[in-house]
Amino acid sequence: MKKFTVAVLLIPLLFCFSSCSKKPEQANEEKVETREQEGGAGLPDKDELLARGGKASSALMKSLGTKLKGALKEGGPVHALDVCKTLAVPSTEAVSGDFEGLTISRVSLKPRNPGNTADGLDKKILQDWEDHLATGEGAPADEVHYRDDGTAVFYRPIMTQDVCMNCHGEPVAFPEQLTARLNELYPDDQATGYQTGQLRGAFRVAFTAAE
Repeated sequence: MKKFTVAVLLIPLLFCFSSCSKKPEQANEEKVETREQEGGAGLPDKDELLARGGKASSALMKSLGTKLKGALKEGGPVHALDVCKTLAVPSTEAVSGDFEGLTISRVSLKPRNPGNTADGLDKKILQDWEDHLATGEGAPADEVHYRDDGTAVFYRPIMTQDVCMNCHGEPVAFPEQLTARLNELYPDDQATGYQTGQLRGAFRVAFTAAE
């Protein structure tokens, strides 16, 4: 049985940011299955991958969080949406560029930006976390999963907080200006209706096997 710990992420509204991840595609079911071994071909062991994934995801949290906090303080949620739309992609690319052999992104079962749509493996992990949370257990710890193609993927949960409700809570509570801006920037938005303490998604760090 997997071990679960309470993981409180202090960076709110992270999915207001557009992702630099690849565009959503139909999941390749052959790539959903993962290996339980302690390392993939050409990859460090699981402990090192957990450490590297944690460092990379923390760097992205800090980068995006600093920009988001500034935007919220300067002009509230509506202004933050504009800043998110503009700065998320270059910020994520910059952080990914600081780490060799990996790509950082964020994924969700209810994306705001289509670029954050979970793929086959992502869905499997996120749904598994949702099932455990539904039983009253705490948020899942960081995890590493191995694909059959020789790559490994690190996941860290993103949990909602009170401040996230500004633009991820119940739409009926949103100011008209915020609703209008959300509809304009994210016409296919699925990321509302949350309550504090729910799973919003995950940071995903994909490692590439050494050649």
